[in-house]
Amino acid sequence: MYLSDLCKKPNKMKLNNKISILLFGLILLFSLFIGFANADNGTPAISKTIGQAFDGEELFYDISFFPIPNAAWGKIWFQKNPDGPGYIITLEARTRHLLRILTLMRKDLYRSYVEEIDGGKRLRSYRFEKEVTRLGKTRRTITFADHSTHKLSWKSWERGKLIKQGEQDYPTTEILDDPLVAFYNLRYGVYGKIDYEKSIIIDSIPVRNKATTITIEVADEKAAEKERKKLLNQKERDYLLHVQLGKEMFDTKSGKIKIWLSKEPGNGYGPFKPVYGMVESVKYLGDVSGVLKMKK
Repeated sequence: MYLSDLCKKPNKMKLNNKISILLFGLILLFSLFIGFANADNGTPAISKTIGQAFDGEELFYDISFFPIPNAAWGKIWFQKNPDGPGYIITLEARTRHLLRILTLMRKDLYRSYVEEIDGGKRLRSYRFEKEVTRLGKTRRTITFADHSTHKLSWKSWERGKLIKQGEQDYPTTEILDDPLVAFYNLRYGVYGKIDYEKSIIIDSIPVRNKATTITIEVADEKAAEKERKKLLNQKERDYLLHVQLGKEMFDTKSGKIKIWLSKEPGNGYGPFKPVYGMVESVKYLGDVSGVLKMKK
């Protein structure tokens, strides 16, 4: 053995050690990457589909109308469909206490059965239900969308008796969003980024055989600030939305809705937390407002 050989071995050992450390580091990095990618029960930890982003969300509201505060409660929730594909969005509102007796158990129920499309980037409804009980009389309407044939059909019942039904085609280029679907698509960013002075027009399901749209106007920053200053609670009022939809949808005289969104979700809420809403000119009730009950 030569002296030169003794001198080369330490360098070779150092090189081998460096390679081993590098390989170990790459394996560790790869393991961490796999761990993040499979977090949250096998779903991506960062990039979620729209269904994953809202699955399990429940929003509770105290509802008031002049001159009665907290006259009713409202709830909107997003859940997986236990009996079929996709998800179910439900909006329910009921009067409280003595008022519940006076209105003979008033109840409003809206439900949308939805599926993910565009690789999980958008929701599309295939069944929309509306059930309203007033003065002991219940009227129920179900709208079905067959996206393979581009046909819409609907049926209406009153006191359990079928009173109306119909069918019509809709353009293959259109996606018809009912108000519940539009509510979640908007917050997820399907219609683009929510920002001041933004205007959005959404094709919606027809009412009484007539095509309808949902128009959303985001107030400019100065207008939002002016309206914010009128409120007792100004926290988390970031974006003011003026919504116009078919007045028959929620049985209103104008079809106008005002919504305040918060930039910060927090406490388990999905993107753009809806902290306040007011439906104008509801029949028999006037303006009806709802304030989000915050989770503790």
